[in-house]
Amino acid sequence: MFARVYLPFNRVWLLVLALILLGAASGCRTTVRQPPPPPVADARFPLGKPVVAARPGANGAPVDCTVDATNRSGQTVARLLVTCELLDRDGFPLGAGFGATYDVPSGESRPIRAVVYGVRDFAAARVAVTSAALDQVGGR
Repeated sequence: MFARVYLPFNRVWLLVLALILLGAASGCRTTVRQPPPPPVADARFPLGKPVVAARPGANGAPVDCTVDATNRSGQTVARLLVTCELLDRDGFPLGAGFGATYDVPSGESRPIRAVVYGVRDFAAARVAVTSAALDQVGGR
């Protein structure tokens, strides 16, 4: 009699244990992280390709990031703020720096330099316009 009760109970217990282990194993799967999408470009202020140069041996691991910005807004820009992001090989941001230029008439281009600190190794760089303050009518 004991064997008749024990065998079905043992099979049920094994089934429950298998389901628990399968549930735990499926919860341990790693999800693939997607890098953040690139910022949306502002058509009024097209940016050139960033030129990046690390300063080897300098304190703080600074990386210079220079980009040409063109004002096609039809107005003078009082201040144009640009962000330069350094990315790893998977496209994830490692660090960012800001650069600005001032009083850019419509149709003109200016170089903007940003410095990113604390990033020693990176694979790529991208730039985006962070903000633009247009001159009010009659000047500032």
